[in-house]
Amino acid sequence: MIPATFQFDARNFQHSDVYAPIGSWNAPEFRNRKVSMAMDVVGRLKPRVSLEQADSDLQALARGLADAYPEANNGTGVTLVPLKSDLVGPVKSLLLLLVGAVLFVLLIAGVNVANLLLARSNRRAAEVAIRTALGASRSRIVRQFLTESAVLALAGGVLGSLTAFWGTEASLALLPAIWLPRAEEIRVDERVLFVTTLASVVIGVLFGLVPALKASRLDLRAREPRSGGIPHRTQGIFVVVEIALALVLLVGAGLMTRSLATALRMDPGFNSDQLLVARVSSPVSNASPDQVRAVWRQMNQRFETTPGIQGASLSAGAVPMTGAYSALPFWPEGEVKPSRPAEMNWALSYFVEASYLKVMGIPLERGRFLGSQDNEHSSPVVVIDSQFARRHFGDRDPVGHRINVDILNISPEIVGVVGHVKQWGLDESVASPYREQCYLSVYQIPDHFLPLAVRDIALVFRTTDAPLAQVGPIRRVLQEINGQYVMYGEQAMEGAISAGLARRRFTMIVLGVFAALALLMACVGIYGVISHLVGERTHEIAIRMALGAERWEVLRMVLRDGAKMALAGLAMGLGAALGLTRLIASMLFGVSTHDPVTIAGVVSLLMFVAFAACYLPARRATRVDPMIALRND
Repeated sequence: MIPATFQFDARNFQHSDVYAPIGSWNAPEFRNRKVSMAMDVVGRLKPRVSLEQADSDLQALARGLADAYPEANNGTGVTLVPLKSDLVGPVKSLLLLLVGAVLFVLLIAGVNVANLLLARSNRRAAEVAIRTALGASRSRIVRQFLTESAVLALAGGVLGSLTAFWGTEASLALLPAIWLPRAEEIRVDERVLFVTTLASVVIGVLFGLVPALKASRLDLRAREPRSGGIPHRTQGIFVVVEIALALVLLVGAGLMTRSLATALRMDPGFNSDQLLVARVSSPVSNASPDQVRAVWRQMNQRFETTPGIQGASLSAGAVPMTGAYSALPFWPEGEVKPSRPAEMNWALSYFVEASYLKVMGIPLERGRFLGSQDNEHSSPVVVIDSQFARRHFGDRDPVGHRINVDILNISPEIVGVVGHVKQWGLDESVASPYREQCYLSVYQIPDHFLPLAVRDIALVFRTTDAPLAQVGPIRRVLQEINGQYVMYGEQAMEGAISAGLARRRFTMIVLGVFAALALLMACVGIYGVISHLVGERTHEIAIRMALGAERWEVLRMVLRDGAKMALAGLAMGLGAALGLTRLIASMLFGVSTHDPVTIAGVVSLLMFVAFAACYLPARRATRVDPMIALRND
């Protein structure tokens, strides 16, 4: 009995509930070395055997197979990778990005706390001076400030831990388990709480150390003890760092947002509206190829007349956006057959019915699509996509030419060209595998290859209303045809497209949340420093206004101080962002790491926020009554 949570490969679209011995598969093509079954092999190394030693042994085995079977194994090799790296590899960059974002936010929060504590220590200058005059030692003052900062940090850690219980569930809900192995095991436990508590105390002590040390160095002889000049250099540096870190996060979030928006604008190559796809597992039987094809035709006829179904088509092989795919090796007519399988051209193969083009809404660019006349009694034909035509025929018309399909032992004639379908998702790129595509009639699958196709087929439907609402009627029709057929994995194509962008959407949302927090904390930091600056310069401002300074001049003076810190932070942050965004280049789609629109938007947003944070204390400074301020000084 295998645990219900066991999942060998989280990247697969379908989860396995039943496992059977691989040797029980009696399909003849299963034992054909020329047929690529895309199988995964897992092994456990013996004690004290390194990965390099195992790889060396497997390479020797591969060379032996190439010598024994030169036609099928010549030029092939073995790639050995740790299972953990293979499973976690696709999400490693995402997890590292999230860890980096967390550290950035933590650093900004710590700097902000230190800045506010520093401003608070300046306001407590008189209190510290009195304590010192009464005999309090410098170490005693430092301990008092550190204790206060540690208590604040601990309280924040407790509140953050409580928020994490909700935040963890919400975050995992945004990211399907297909992209995050063992996601169902992630939870907030005692280890997380311990680390959170410890980190809160340590961060509180570290960032409370600066204001504590500055407070302990007060000059008792000063009439109004202060810890530094005006503006306070340390506080200004803290604000600059906050703005710089916030800019880096905002640029990252902006690039991810632009990537997702670009992907959403891409044409999938078919009409996904009201499109339903499902897998069908056929019963194990000794039915002849003619009997199998007869059942397929019966299924198509029954589904075409089912209420709520505009069109239906059976499909064996690749199914767009679902993770299901198959590929065939080929070489164009007139070219020499490659001597090694590794040198073959490969194309995604769709074995479909004549109604497939209409059901999917794929545009026909040239020639015709498969028809009812393309059956097991006629010459084999094939329809290729525009990518296939462009690569192998250039400006020539491919219609009328033939390709040779080695595994099927056929040379179908090209009768049409259709648009390219984004098999791997809206963010499919030139690096995606098997970009060339071909369509063959499901009824022209050779008899020797049919057992491979009959085991697992797909059905695509164009419905009149919500696609998933038709699952029940479709399942009933299927049961009436043959009670041993099992339909599973029903999915609206819109949902499949959305699931394909789940990781990109998740990254954008999390980075956006972190960037918003960073922006808020930077705003609070600027406001706190400028507000404290205004308070410290009340006497100076009163004298200026008594001597005839206009209110707009005072406003400009205060805003200028804030603008200097903001510009310094932006300059530092831009330099860091231009360097660090290279680390997420592989996660971007349709946008460069130095996208000017994103950078300009982030800089403008930060300048606006900095101005707004400075405006309130600056406006308060213009309302200072010179007589009252000088009388109270």
